[in-house]
Amino acid sequence: MRLQFLIWREWRARPGRAVLTLLSVAFAVAAVLGTSLAQSMVRQSYAALSDALAGPPALDIVAAEGGRFPLADVPPLEALQGVRATMPMMFRATSVRAAGKRWKTLVLGLDADAPEAWSRLELTAGHLPAEAGQSLIDASLAQSLRLEMPGRLVVLTRLGTATTTVVGAVSSSSLRTLGNSATLVVSLKTAHRWFGAGGQVDRVRVFVDEAERRESLKAEIAARLPDRLVVQEPASQLRLADEILRSSELALQFAGALALAMAAFIILNTLRMNFSERRWQFSVMRAIGATSRQIHWLVTAEGLWFGCIGAALGIPAGVLVAAVLGRAMQQLLGADLPTTWPSPTAILFGACVGPAVSLLAAWMVARQSRRLSPLAGITGIEPIGLDQYPIRTTLLCAAIWSAAVGCLAAVSFEWLPASWAIPAGLAMLVAFILLIPAALRPMVGGLTRLTPSALRTEGFLAARQLQQRSTRTGLTVGVLVVAISNGLGLGHAILNNVNDVRQWYRRSMSGDFFLQSLNASSPADAPMPEKQVVEQIRQVDGVARVATLRFRAARASGEPVLCVARSFASEPTLPWNLSDFRAASLRRELAEGQMAISSVLAQRLHLGRGDMLRLEVQGRVFQRPIAATVNDYTLGGLVVFLDSTEAERLFDVGPVDIYLVTCRDGYPPATESNLRALAEQHGLALQSFADLRRYFDGLIDGIVTSLLSLLALGFVVGGFGVGNTMAMSVLEMTRQIGLLRIIGMTRRQVRRFVLTEGLMIGVVGAALGTAAGVVTALVIHFCNWSLLGRDVPLQFHSWLFLANIGGCLATALLAAWGPGRRAARTKLLDAIAYE
Repeated sequence: MRLQFLIWREWRARPGRAVLTLLSVAFAVAAVLGTSLAQSMVRQSYAALSDALAGPPALDIVAAEGGRFPLADVPPLEALQGVRATMPMMFRATSVRAAGKRWKTLVLGLDADAPEAWSRLELTAGHLPAEAGQSLIDASLAQSLRLEMPGRLVVLTRLGTATTTVVGAVSSSSLRTLGNSATLVVSLKTAHRWFGAGGQVDRVRVFVDEAERRESLKAEIAARLPDRLVVQEPASQLRLADEILRSSELALQFAGALALAMAAFIILNTLRMNFSERRWQFSVMRAIGATSRQIHWLVTAEGLWFGCIGAALGIPAGVLVAAVLGRAMQQLLGADLPTTWPSPTAILFGACVGPAVSLLAAWMVARQSRRLSPLAGITGIEPIGLDQYPIRTTLLCAAIWSAAVGCLAAVSFEWLPASWAIPAGLAMLVAFILLIPAALRPMVGGLTRLTPSALRTEGFLAARQLQQRSTRTGLTVGVLVVAISNGLGLGHAILNNVNDVRQWYRRSMSGDFFLQSLNASSPADAPMPEKQVVEQIRQVDGVARVATLRFRAARASGEPVLCVARSFASEPTLPWNLSDFRAASLRRELAEGQMAISSVLAQRLHLGRGDMLRLEVQGRVFQRPIAATVNDYTLGGLVVFLDSTEAERLFDVGPVDIYLVTCRDGYPPATESNLRALAEQHGLALQSFADLRRYFDGLIDGIVTSLLSLLALGFVVGGFGVGNTMAMSVLEMTRQIGLLRIIGMTRRQVRRFVLTEGLMIGVVGAALGTAAGVVTALVIHFCNWSLLGRDVPLQFHSWLFLANIGGCLATALLAAWGPGRRAARTKLLDAIAYE
């Protein structure tokens, strides 16, 4: 028996059914591949952006207790596979004077004999140092000093003053990859001579060939180091911002998992309908001598052909979907990411979805066809229990659902790693959907009793059709359940997180204006102490309060963090959502020298209130108790907060980065112009908080719109799946519809019959999907801490419920409208003769 000939003949005889099946597979593959490729594209683009801005992959060797250490303690590492070069580095804060002007700076000493780091410095003027006593300067600082190359600077050293010749200017971005806040670069020997630290360094930068080798090299290097030295990743701002990508990637992973589940239900349901409609054909083949094994291979081969051709059609569409999702994720990340090609792994994964699920569906149908006798199939008598849902499957799904709930509870209590949350959540949702056929009969029966008297006949026929095909109906409802569960669960998670961010930045920007430093060091044109600048701002008519902020790169127990020194005492409200009593006590504890840390950092270090935190800033190490863990989103949430007074006592805080200005109610219009003049005098940039809040509100609204559009994609996929199922169902019922027309059913009643069937599917899907969506929202809320390190308040939004329920019903009705219209137009003779 030639299977290919039989498959091709069947496709030619029933082109509509074949096209619908292929479109189902193609559309499902496109949805899965699009989400998978979007995730892959964002990750590759982000990695390229990180390499471009944060420099090549590297590791840092530092003292375990902080401070400097002898360079001789570091063994040779260049022989290790994957190590490109090593670069000893030394940092020292000091004062520099030029043309009668003085300012503070951070000197960076680099080994003159190791060209790797020097080659990373992007010169904007001049050349690299060629002899001792020459140096490089930050380009923005050189511009503000109006320093021409070569220029002379006087540096305050341990032995007095020293003179250096500045021979080149370096871009701030390239200098930041080696040392945050560094503005003057000299050779390591010069730094040793100036500050009396012969043979001592602050860190040794190890440049790595590939980022993938970083973790394995970290273990190899750590095994060679003495106990007083440790190896860790550099504290660059781009590495800190990875927390932002992490949350968006989790959303994409979960959306991809849901898209995979939805695609599986669509393909499975469509192929089951395709094959079950051909029971008569299979029975005839059995009657003329075909074995059950041959029927099995015929169904399997046809399923594989459907999967392969559908995948070939779905891959280009999936790439197009990926481009749209990738653009939305660029808006979410707030950056123009470089264009990258999808990885072969992502394309292979998407291409395998169609054939794999099609083979599964074909195997299930082929296994079921073994129970079909030739006589029953030829006579058209459907065996009792052919579509009955097995009790063993119901019990198995209930067990899987219970196990998934237990797994998610373990994740929320951090007994299991956060990576288990997505597969456990997907397993819980799939098990719930596979339980739908068991509860479908009573639900549809209840809807029949609620049907208006004008639709009693159509409702009875629709309910009977759905109940007789409980497995098919359950899978169709499952597609809508996935869509509405996705919309409610992820929708509430997105809105609650965004609202928390919105409230955070509005509390953080509680003033009216802010003045921001344009340089990494104090302005050269106004070397005025901070207190005098604050006093001048306070004297401006209309100003009520002035607070200061400083941002310094640091390490907390080995983790790269941002240390924020803020004058909390001069601010009326703290930048976090706290009760009045807790805010008062926290303000007092910060003034006493304790720290507040972000919840993300607390979760990563497994620390909480009352624990001691080891902090390293500018080579100095100290320990302080943690007063509170707070929800903060600065640089992805890895932040430590200190009161400015305590920070000044512990280390050289350097210049103020931001002056927060709060005005009195009804301040005069001249206040802004006076502040602007003062800002220009001191080399500061003035910006209104009202303008900044409008900018952030617009940015957040764009993020919400882009993410909610991703959720709407689920309804598009679900609508196509339901529409395809309804179309296949109408094809299967063609002869029955013809018989109903003969005994008196009008075309209008046929349309109402199909629409009522679609409406019942929509109502059941909306009810079960709402329950699943609420559970999904609760699961995400309880797993927020283990997944993202934040405890976001849970709020339910009535408009989101209405939008999802309305979208579910509208999707079901629109999906049934086309098949109902086509069924009403079917000619009686064609309907009766349909096989």
